[in-house]
Amino acid sequence: MALLRSRRLETIFGKTADALTYADVAQLVDGAVPEADDLDYKRDVYGLKAQDRLKLAGDVAAMANSRGGLVILGMEEDALARAAKAVGVEAAYHEISRMRQIINSLVAPIPRYQIYALEDPDRLGTGFLLLEVPASSAGPHAVVVNQISLRYPRRSGSTTAYRSQHQVESAYFAKYLHVTG
Repeated sequence: MALLRSRRLETIFGKTADALTYADVAQLVDGAVPEADDLDYKRDVYGLKAQDRLKLAGDVAAMANSRGGLVILGMEEDALARAAKAVGVEAAYHEISRMRQIINSLVAPIPRYQIYALEDPDRLGTGFLLLEVPASSAGPHAVVVNQISLRYPRRSGSTTAYRSQHQVESAYFAKYLHVTG
């Protein structure tokens, strides 16, 4: 069952994220589909350095703090942030496990998410990793930085922006009113 329900993405793909195939995602190149607040392309998997781990956590928290969306790893974008080439990444369980470990240790509170491997039928072992993150009512979600500070990302168009202290306070206030009101 899909975690994310997005009319826009379902219109682009013709189905929910959990039903996507490699061919469905690869066709984004033919349509030169641009990134948006609910769609993000990454050419490569997130690296092993601390800054790469923080980037993964930030992307997940930003999607959860916004309207939700998909992060597609293995998709190269052009200068206008449009899907340009299906380059593929290693579509392996160990990479999914590593990503889950990073998300679960660096995003607080942990949002709902799912990671899918979509293997290229012509290049076994490679394909897309699809990170599905629905909008969250449990937020705002923070990225834990250096085990002592928190940063609150949010998608803004095709980029990620960090909230100011006032914006975070407002988000908590709105959440409190929603829960008690």
